[in-house]
Amino acid sequence: MRDGIADAESTAHFIGTVRHEGLDPRDNVTVSLIVDDQVVAEQILQLQPGQATAVHFEHQFVTAGTSKDPVFARAELALDTDRLPMDDRRVCVVPVIARVPVVFIDQYGRDEDLERGRLGESFMLRHLLAPTLDEDVEHKSLIDVIHRTIEDFTIEDLQDARCVIISGSVAPNVADVVTLREYVEQGGQVLITAGGLFETTSWNAAAWDDGNGFLPVGLSPDPLGSLPPANTQQWPTFSLNPETFEDPIYNLQLPEEAFQDLVSAPIFYKAISADLSTLDTFDEKELSRVQDLLDRDTLQTRWLNWTNPLGRHYSEFTPEQIVARNRPRVLGQYDNKQPFLVERRIGQGHVQLLTTGVFPEWNDLSVDTGVLLLDRIVRTSLVRSLPERTMPTQDEIVIPVSVRHQHADHKLTWPAHSSNGTEAISVDVFANQKYGVVIRGATDRGFYQLVRVEEETGGEVPVMLLGFNGSSEESNLTLQQIDELQALVAGDRVRWLAAGEAISLEGETYLGSGTWRWLMYLLLLLLLVEMGVLASKQREEDRSTGGAAA
Repeated sequence: MRDGIADAESTAHFIGTVRHEGLDPRDNVTVSLIVDDQVVAEQILQLQPGQATAVHFEHQFVTAGTSKDPVFARAELALDTDRLPMDDRRVCVVPVIARVPVVFIDQYGRDEDLERGRLGESFMLRHLLAPTLDEDVEHKSLIDVIHRTIEDFTIEDLQDARCVIISGSVAPNVADVVTLREYVEQGGQVLITAGGLFETTSWNAAAWDDGNGFLPVGLSPDPLGSLPPANTQQWPTFSLNPETFEDPIYNLQLPEEAFQDLVSAPIFYKAISADLSTLDTFDEKELSRVQDLLDRDTLQTRWLNWTNPLGRHYSEFTPEQIVARNRPRVLGQYDNKQPFLVERRIGQGHVQLLTTGVFPEWNDLSVDTGVLLLDRIVRTSLVRSLPERTMPTQDEIVIPVSVRHQHADHKLTWPAHSSNGTEAISVDVFANQKYGVVIRGATDRGFYQLVRVEEETGGEVPVMLLGFNGSSEESNLTLQQIDELQALVAGDRVRWLAAGEAISLEGETYLGSGTWRWLMYLLLLLLLVEMGVLASKQREEDRSTGGAAA
């Protein structure tokens, strides 16, 4: 699914690639979009050997959930069945939400006044995620905009929000830094952009604080470039380096050449400078923070109204693993090798720093094709707050179960084509009194549905819907060359046959291979001797007993 999330007011887009690996053409191949077991759209393809064809489907969902309790729909792209049916479909678990609260923090907040030209730095991002349609006043956007300043936002504003976007704001105070860090630790996503009243020195002191805050990286006081004076035609600019935009968040489903052109197009006048030298001692200091967290071993008060049920707790990792997970990453650079986007994981959430503004004063990202990059960045932050329900097949996955349901009966329904059907599954206990259901051997492609059986009514309550897809490499049935096979299975016990040579079932003869038969004969002989000895002793005892009785 293109956007990773859907609502009941707009159209969802599904994109797939169909590839034909056969030797002969395939005509009139039907590709179907199936939603909740109903075919909602079809396309007919004519495929040539080695051809890869993109398919695009649209669908509007009718039923939607809330930010706290999304509705999860089953969607799959299916082909006409061929001789390898296991790869004829790809599944996707789609979160469908009516309204998603997103908090936008900038220099004006609720005091923004369009008539007076007082536009907050987040204006472009708000209208990117929640566009106002003049021709459709009844249309409700997926995004429920909560517009604040850094001085007046509250915990109540954050409790239902899936994402917080801070654009062109002054630096937060100490209490706000603690609040925003707790928000991220509990699974929230934060995107910070420069521009407006953003001032690097105060932000660095308050929100980086040698890694104790929530900034992904320390900031240098020296900016990159400068803003051009009014009515200036020529001014120094810099661009993005397309070779550094390989992270999946930039996956726009475009051909490579078109993507390179899109990334190269935006021009920049100014950006803030991320000080990567502040990360030289990050691992050491982060390990100390993690050790302190583990030593305290106290549960943080959770004030978010939603949770990611598949989010992994820090207690499931070693301190070194936590440090590796939390290490900041640069996700794209300018052509001067300075970071464009830096990301850091904190707890179950992420913080991203966009080192430029989003208004045309700093660049033309929001007025040209670069808006697609902005769209991907902010939508990725939004989608990552939701549990990842579509994943590759794997040997084992743990689904958490709440303490109050630890004794309830659970059932797991495997994919429709699986031989496992529906089976009862037990609840296991893990470290720190955590409970969960372990799905082992989830190598079948398709949907897995876990339900809980109510003790009083016997009714079934859905717990988790998961979708598993196999790797596309499993569909590559290219013949292996003999020399490659011989290298893979080299050994004296492998015999290679030429074409047409008869296959013999006789194995290699080993010394002593028939010894077991003689050992059996010897054992039988010893048993007969033992029986004879016992019978002889019994007769002697009978004679002696008879003589005494007489």
